[in-house]
Amino acid sequence: MKKNILLPSLVTLSLFLVASCGDPAGSSSGGSSSGGSSSGGSTGGSSVTLSVTPTSLTFDSNGGDKTVTVTCSSKPGRTSSDKSWLTSTAGDLSNNTCIVTVTAKANSSTSSRTGTITLKSGEQSVDVTVTQSGASSGGSTTSSVDPTEEPTALNNDAWAFSEKLGFGWNLGNHFDTYDASWSYGTKYNYWDGATITSTLFTKLKSYGFSSVRIPVTWYLHMNDSNVVDEDYLKEVAEVVGWARDAGLNVILNTHHDDADSKNWLSLKNAVASDANYKSITEKFNTLWNQIATYFKDEGDYLIFESFNEMHDGSWNIPTGKAASYYKVINAWNQEFVNTVRATGGNNATRMLGIPGYAANPSYTVGYLEIPNDSASGKIAVSVHDYDPYDYTIGGSYDQWGHTAASGKAPSQDESDYVTTLKSLYDTYLANNIPVYIGECGCPNKSSGTPVTFKKYYMEYTFKAMKSYGLAGFLWDNNTAAVSGDCHGYVNHSTGEYLTNGETYISLVKKAVNTTSSSYTLKSVYNSAPKN
Repeated sequence: MKKNILLPSLVTLSLFLVASCGDPAGSSSGGSSSGGSSSGGSTGGSSVTLSVTPTSLTFDSNGGDKTVTVTCSSKPGRTSSDKSWLTSTAGDLSNNTCIVTVTAKANSSTSSRTGTITLKSGEQSVDVTVTQSGASSGGSTTSSVDPTEEPTALNNDAWAFSEKLGFGWNLGNHFDTYDASWSYGTKYNYWDGATITSTLFTKLKSYGFSSVRIPVTWYLHMNDSNVVDEDYLKEVAEVVGWARDAGLNVILNTHHDDADSKNWLSLKNAVASDANYKSITEKFNTLWNQIATYFKDEGDYLIFESFNEMHDGSWNIPTGKAASYYKVINAWNQEFVNTVRATGGNNATRMLGIPGYAANPSYTVGYLEIPNDSASGKIAVSVHDYDPYDYTIGGSYDQWGHTAASGKAPSQDESDYVTTLKSLYDTYLANNIPVYIGECGCPNKSSGTPVTFKKYYMEYTFKAMKSYGLAGFLWDNNTAAVSGDCHGYVNHSTGEYLTNGETYISLVKKAVNTTSSSYTLKSVYNSAPKN
C-alpha cells in the first residue's frame, strides 16, 4: 500500500537553462515525460537528430535527482543554470548517447517553481519542462487542474485495456503474508485468516468487479536452490483458476519479496555492490521463470506484475539516490520482461505490469523506463494511489475535499488528486502506453461524518480514475476494524459484504459503469457533503 503524496499547487517561476550534451559541469533543472526531438538542423554534417527523453520533469518539494537521456552527435559540451536551486551533471557521450542528471534542492516556499531546460547539440535544441512543487503550508491549495473537467476519452489500445480491466479488487493479506512468525506450509494459514473458495470470486463478479489482483509473496516457499514449493504453486494456481472461471481478469505478482528492502529482493542491497545486484537478479529471474512457465498456457485474462512497492525502506527517494535506484528498478523490469517472454506459450504476448519506486505515480512518471519488448503494446505501467495519505492510511483527518470543514481535512483536495491522474494520462495513455492503479482506496471509517466523507471520496476518486482512463484496484485486507491500514469490503472466506462494504462497492460500481451524460466529475464534485 502506501504513500503517494500529491503535489501542492503550481505557481510559475521563470527559468531558462541551457545544457549541451556532455561535459560534467554546471547546473540545470529536472523531472519526467515522453521523449522529444529537435526541430533544428543537423550538427556538423552528422545525421544524428537530437532527441531527449523525457521532455518534462516533476520534483516534489523535497527535491532530489532525476535524469534525462540525450541522443546527439556533437562532442559533449556544458550544462548551466541561472537558478541556485538547480544543478546538473552530464555524463560522457557514448554511442551518441549521454545522461544528464538534474538535482533540485528542497523547496521551502509554499509556491511551486517551473522552468525550461534547453538542451543543445550544435544547431539543434530541445526544451524540457521542469516543475517543482511547493512545500505544504497546512492550508488549502489550488491546483492547475480543474477537478470537474472531463479529459478527452482516447481511441487507442491503452484506453481499451483500462476498459477491459474495469474496476478491480485485491486479495490483500492472503498470499502476500510474509511475517516468518506465522505458520507456513498449512494451507490457507495467512494474515487474513481466510479459507478461500470459488464462491469468493463468483460473488465478486456479481458485485460488478471485472478484475482481481492476487498479491503473492514467494520466498518463504522457496528452497535453498530458489525452487518454489510445488504445493504452493498449485495453491496459488487453484485460486487464480477460480477467478478465471468466474470471468475475472487476474494480476499476479511478486509482492512482499521486496518489502522495505528487508527481504531478498532488496533495492538497498542491490545498489550496494555489483555482486549483490548479480545474485539478486539471478534469483529474481529464477523465480519468474518458474512462475511464468507454470502459467504459460493460461489465456490473456492473466497479467503478470514484476514486483510491488520496491523501495529502500523510505517512501521518498533520498537526495542523490534516484539515478542509482532507477538504474536497478529499470534493469529488473527489463529482466522480468525478458524472462517471461523466453518461456514461450501465451507468455510471448501476455500483458506485463511494471511499477516504479514504491509504485509512486510521481516517481514513476519521473524515472520509469518502458522496457524493450518483443511484443508490441503489451507492457502496462502499475502505480498505487492512496492520496492524500493523511486522510487515508495516515488517518489524521476524517474529512476530505472542497467542502470539508476548516482544520478537519488535509490541504490536498480533488484538484490535487486529478493532477496526479492527469500526469499519468499525459505521460502514458496519450502515448498509447497502458497504465493501471493496482492499489487504491481508503481505510475503514467509524460512523457519521467520517463515513459520509469516505463515501464521497470513494465515488469521486473512482469516477476520476474512470474519466482519465485508469482502472483502479480496491485494496481489501479482510478486516472490519477501524484503525490504521484496515480496509474491509468483502469477507475473503464467504464473499459476503463486510460492514458498509455494499455501500462503498455500489458507489464504485456507479462511478465506473454509469454512462449517462448527466453523470460527470462535475456532478459528483457538486454532490460533496455539506457541513
